[in-house]
Amino acid sequence: MRAVGMVSSVGNGALECAASVRAGLSRYGETSVMTRGLAPLRMALVPDDALPALEAYDDAPRSARHRRTLRLAAAAVGEVLDSIALRGAPCLVVSDLPDDAAAMLADDLAGAFEESFDGAASRGLRAGAAGVYVALLDAAHRIARGEASAVLVVAAGTRLDLAALDDLQRARRLLADDAMEGFIPGEGAAALCVTAASGDALATITHVGVASDPFTPAGEEPMTAAGLTRAVQAALPADAPSARSLWLGLNGESWNAREWGVAARRCHELLAEGAAVRHPVECFGDPESALGAMQLALAATFLHRGWSEGPALVWNFSDDGLRGAARLVAPGGL
Repeated sequence: MRAVGMVSSVGNGALECAASVRAGLSRYGETSVMTRGLAPLRMALVPDDALPALEAYDDAPRSARHRRTLRLAAAAVGEVLDSIALRGAPCLVVSDLPDDAAAMLADDLAGAFEESFDGAASRGLRAGAAGVYVALLDAAHRIARGEASAVLVVAAGTRLDLAALDDLQRARRLLADDAMEGFIPGEGAAALCVTAASGDALATITHVGVASDPFTPAGEEPMTAAGLTRAVQAALPADAPSARSLWLGLNGESWNAREWGVAARRCHELLAEGAAVRHPVECFGDPESALGAMQLALAATFLHRGWSEGPALVWNFSDDGLRGAARLVAPGGL
């Protein structure tokens, strides 16, 4: 990864977000959104003044959620373009918008930065938090085939959607009212400029694992952690140094904690004893499909700044059963 950009409730920029997570700072509070028990819902939202205006899309036939997701993505992309020049690069955009809207989001983002991106080579993926790992594999294939020297991978998401929030509370997945477990809804975005490995990169992604799992939070299949286990095993080769930093995609729901517990036991020989553990959702809430890319941006920044030891393992899940993981090292590391 040559450059990263990020925005969240705890920072406007990757370095500020990373410093906040390192310090254990959190930023969420009561909003004007009401729970089913008529109490203000706690959320972790990005201040409006931290997002670009993008007036050209104000009157476009887009949903409020689409426009918010676009502004979040543009904030992260703008930070990357401030540090590295891109021209005609493919842009892979991960979101949790409906399929047609996800494709439109990629077109809108390419249009907002038209000189930097090749709109025809860009695409949108609806894939949840683990979708960034699918995008990374796509980026690696394009670079290996010589189709591009750099690919921008972007993931953005917001939980600020009244209908979706009501559905989540009905399913008792939000930490609201009398719920004893659940997550605090958040929002954010991250952009990762991916190139072939180089010595001046922030970090090197050595392996990526992607797997599907029949278990979903709303389904009837039992939780076996088979998908997450396969993804982690693919990301952590047995003949390489064990992971010393773990970035966990936990969000406060007990089912994903149990899933990680099972997968970690199966993969214990791949994890270094005493490895540092971080789950940044506790700082900026659950930002939906953006979480995977945000964790990767944080892991790369921590490695680059010397705030953590490598190798680092980052993993995430999507509600549809997709699981993904990646192994990161400092440039030149094993």
